Amino acid sequence: DVFRGGGSCAMALGAVPGTLSRRCALKLVAVLLAAMSLAAEAWEYFVRELPNGDMVMRNGVLWRASGHDTPSRGSQVLPFGHDFDLAGGWTVELCRMDSDGDGQTNGEELGDPDCMWTSGATPARITDISHPGYADSRTGFESGTGSGCIYSGLKIGEAAYDCRATLEPVGSGLVLHWRAEANATSLDLAVQKRGSSGWVSLGFPAAPGLMIGADVVVADGDAGAASFWRLDSKAAPTQELTASTMSAPMEGATAIIINGDLVLTMSRVKLANLSKVELIYGGGSSAWPAAHTLKGAISLDFVHRGVEPPVAEVSETDGNLLFFVGLAVLVVDFLGLATYAGCSKGSRPTALRKPAFLGLSPVSWQAWALGIAALALMLASPVWGAIDPLFGFALGFGLVAGVAGAACMWLAFAKHGMHSFLQLPTEVAWRIHAVFGVLFLVCGTAHAVILTQTMGLSSILSEPAWLVAIPGMLLIWASVLPSLLLRFCGKRFRYDFFKVAHMMAPLGYLLTVVHMTAQLTVTYTARGAAVAVMSILGLLGWLSSRMSGIAKMKSARVANVEVLNDASGKHIVLELEAPNLAVQPGEWLRLNVSSVGLVGHPFTAYAGSQKGNLRMCIKAHGVFTRRLVDAKLEGSRVRLEGPFGLPRVLPALEWAQAVLFVAGGVGITPALSLLPQVAAHGRGVRLFWSVRSPKLYQHAKPILDPHLANDTGHIQFTGPVLAAADAESPDAGDLEARSGCGLSLTRKRIDVGAWLSLTCMQLRSTFRSESSALVFVCGPDGLVAAAQAAVGGVEAKTGVSLHMHAEAFRFLPAALEPRATKSHVAPLPSAATGASAKA
Repeated sequence: DVFRGGGSCAMALGAVPGTLSRRCALKLVAVLLAAMSLAAEAWEYFVRELPNGDMVMRNGVLWRASGHDTPSRGSQVLPFGHDFDLAGGWTVELCRMDSDGDGQTNGEELGDPDCMWTSGATPARITDISHPGYADSRTGFESGTGSGCIYSGLKIGEAAYDCRATLEPVGSGLVLHWRAEANATSLDLAVQKRGSSGWVSLGFPAAPGLMIGADVVVADGDAGAASFWRLDSKAAPTQELTASTMSAPMEGATAIIINGDLVLTMSRVKLANLSKVELIYGGGSSAWPAAHTLKGAISLDFVHRGVEPPVAEVSETDGNLLFFVGLAVLVVDFLGLATYAGCSKGSRPTALRKPAFLGLSPVSWQAWALGIAALALMLASPVWGAIDPLFGFALGFGLVAGVAGAACMWLAFAKHGMHSFLQLPTEVAWRIHAVFGVLFLVCGTAHAVILTQTMGLSSILSEPAWLVAIPGMLLIWASVLPSLLLRFCGKRFRYDFFKVAHMMAPLGYLLTVVHMTAQLTVTYTARGAAVAVMSILGLLGWLSSRMSGIAKMKSARVANVEVLNDASGKHIVLELEAPNLAVQPGEWLRLNVSSVGLVGHPFTAYAGSQKGNLRMCIKAHGVFTRRLVDAKLEGSRVRLEGPFGLPRVLPALEWAQAVLFVAGGVGITPALSLLPQVAAHGRGVRLFWSVRSPKLYQHAKPILDPHLANDTGHIQFTGPVLAAADAESPDAGDLEARSGCGLSLTRKRIDVGAWLSLTCMQLRSTFRSESSALVFVCGPDGLVAAAQAAVGGVEAKTGVSLHMHAEAFRFLPAALEPRATKSHVAPLPSAATGASAKA
């Protein structure tokens, strides 16, 4: 009406001022108000046509104009606004789109993740609504979980993909697309990378989230081709595969450019279980091949078309938890032993500490059981959730080898090591050290063999970390092989050869520790880091202990040398001037004589003839000891390392009324050291000694006589019958004669079990109360076994509580000891044939 009549409002206002201009102005205002009303009505219509359209939030600001660049209608229309105009409203296609490219669909951000909302209905979610037009606004709703499928939108030729997932981290420009039919055993996969240059990969890990040993397909944007590879420990390609030799075989793969993006397609991928598929992916802008930059891992359920959280994190957490539980069990095992040892020190032995089954006490069986359980948990930790259990076991064997190696080093300390904390004798600690060493070698070798089978020899040999580990393992094997030679060729290979060869073990172990730490730089795991730290600390601790031991070695002068030579063989007694060396009864020293041998040998020390002197009585049995007898040592200087050992006799004096020493041959030397100390404490002392050498008897008699008498000691001669020509020699003497007071030697032989029984009956009658005694045995294996077999029966017969301690300088597991040749100690008669009522 304003413009009716052929004139314009402006002309009217200019030509006829006054009433006409006011009428025209009122009409113009009415027109403007009407237009504004229609625009507002249209804007409210758009808000109502979106789920939660009036609740969109961005950075804490209510954003009702979700299609514009300002909260309330702006001049610029956002991509979401354009998509809304093109869709003509809220459609399934618009719902499944990701207009702002933040990895969440428009439906997820607006509260309609399943794209089921219709105008006027209540959306599935009315909280945590984000802006679908800005990538910096994302909802806390977990993307892709559940049974929903995010619409792919990718179409190659006539084939359209069903679902997609934006791969973490958001902004990497990697999107996974897939399609799979119900009940199908294969599917089509595609990975889309933003931009056409560089490369993109998708692969199948041997263990969830792990790049090592993974089979991947790589699309090279520059070459325009796809290739198949197996990755090594640096996540770099080492072995080229084909579509059919992949761990997940497929018909083929292609690299194509779609809308300026590089897309890797994989057709008919054959998978055994579509409800749980682990994938790894990566990409880079540099040329292929290049070091594979891991972007992440994802777990997919193609049956329900859902995406689960990255399996690498979940599986890694579970595996670490399992490993650290096992490690905690092992620590508790050792702490339990230490606590029990501390609490039971000086207390009377209970049934828990006495041998029960297979010669082990219940405490020992418990320690073994917990140790095995702990190692089993560590072995299983990488297998937990692994796609390839064999590969998981390979990693598990590596972890167990690492823990065993660390324990092996911690138990190898000469002094102030784990054995000191556990209150274990050094000899016992070194035997446990040998067990852990064997475990380290077996598990480490299994680790290498399985990985070689899984990854291929060429992949292993191309990895610097393995080029260090293989020589290390070979050196350690070479360091222990002499123990096997000792077992089968004992006459040719002796202790010196073993000790010299064993010096290669620390160098080999150092190389394996370098391998562990190098692997951490490629694939970091918390459990791997823990093993590396334990190994490094163990190696440094052993090195420190060894250097400290060498620095603290004492020089001693050989004051006197006495060779005891008779028909049974030769013994040498060294008297050493060592005034600055404090040795407790029962401790032993390592004797180093550079002119005789390359390494030190362990021998028990006992008091010398003068104050500040020490004596060692050594039988000439091996190469070193024979050379020691022939060497001219008097007046020379030797080096002593130690003292070592944790004598069990002295703590027993707090509860034992008597100590029963059982010795065979030169095994009398610990008794020569301990017996005077026991007698000084006012405890009863008894001695059973089976000896072949009259000269050794003559040497020990002056030391034993002040503390024993004929009714408390039984020394039986088991040597060869002397020839008539030797009857007048000093060796012969009168073995039956009792020369004055003290001990005498007799040919009347008695079984050690019968002697124990007779002695315990005497103790019972002497103390007339609950009696207890320590049986200290040092001698050949036959004597130790006979004493062990007799203790239980003697306890039941006499009522005396016995606790047995066997002392043996054995530094190898029993199975690796040299095979027994002809014994230099005559066998003891059985109780049935050797014991008589008179005896």
